[in-house]
Amino acid sequence: MQGKGRAIFDKRLKPILEAAHCAFDVVYTTHGGHAGEICLTLPLTYDAVITVSGDGTPYEVVNGFAKRLDARTAFEKVAVVPIPAGSGNAFSLNLLGLVDGFDPVASLLNAIKGTPMHLDLTSVTMLKSRETVYSFLSQSGGLMAELDLGTENLRWMGDTRFVVGFLKGVITNTPRQLRVLIKEPETDKPKLLDEFLTKPLSPTATPPAETPYPEAQQRMPLPKYIDETEGTNGWIEFDKPILYTYGGLMPYVARDLMDFPIKQPCDGFIHLVVQEIETRATMVKMIDVAPRGEPFYLNTHRYHKTRAYRIIPSGPTSKDRECFSVDGERIPYEGFHVEVHTGLLRTFSMHGKFIIPETFGKDGLKFHGGD
Repeated sequence: MQGKGRAIFDKRLKPILEAAHCAFDVVYTTHGGHAGEICLTLPLTYDAVITVSGDGTPYEVVNGFAKRLDARTAFEKVAVVPIPAGSGNAFSLNLLGLVDGFDPVASLLNAIKGTPMHLDLTSVTMLKSRETVYSFLSQSGGLMAELDLGTENLRWMGDTRFVVGFLKGVITNTPRQLRVLIKEPETDKPKLLDEFLTKPLSPTATPPAETPYPEAQQRMPLPKYIDETEGTNGWIEFDKPILYTYGGLMPYVARDLMDFPIKQPCDGFIHLVVQEIETRATMVKMIDVAPRGEPFYLNTHRYHKTRAYRIIPSGPTSKDRECFSVDGERIPYEGFHVEVHTGLLRTFSMHGKFIIPETFGKDGLKFHGGD
């Protein structure tokens, strides 16, 4: 933790930990990547790594663990638990909801009193270099990556900066030069919604094995589908003009946007949105209802449940549009392959599920717009 996170910890959290007689060690991070460096060699005697930060530090923790020779054991033994102290606090919001998700004290209570809950991770592999990073939250291209990475200078606005970036992109409203390839997608939104409402998953569905991993299986799993070619093995290409792509592992990506409302912990799927070009008026209207997940009902908001997908630049574009983002962090602007790894990440939860409005899917809203 550093800056704002340090102040929150010293004044509000440390007294609670001491009063609860918790055994803990504190590290104040000093530079980007520091949390990952710590987790690369962290003794696996801790119950949890608690981050007092935005979503960037959990991303570092995940990728620090992923580089270890005993990566799977590290993920199974040590939970990753967020306390909000950044401009984006999506991890906390998904565990505690839009009210408690911004409360550091409520988040600390979750860390102390919560029980284990497994979450999916994805590997994100660059198609040219084959370099791989791991994502716990989201992967984006087009407008959603641009508004994230292009508003770093507006961090003083908090998460409002994302709305400002969205409005700027909607004004131009031009297709992005991207190819989207998706493996065996499930795309019937009424059916997906009905399954979500009638067949909720157990939060411990398909978790990693409780028994120790054999030494040969300690490393992170390799992508299984990366060498499959398009047009085979269920791979299809999205064939309409694209405003943005967004792959998600939790419902909320920010306070102002619940883009993956039917994503459940450990369901074994990436939830991929491909937003077609839509009228400016419709996109602006979506801003007010996005925290409730209502873009899901827009027909041009193409929703896919899949185990793997690829995004590939398909033509020249301006420098400010050369943006791909993983969990809010910039990755090289080259084609990348994303694949889900079920239940590898462990966190703590007092609810055993993601917290979204209970009215979602039950409020009589109809699918509308587009084709």
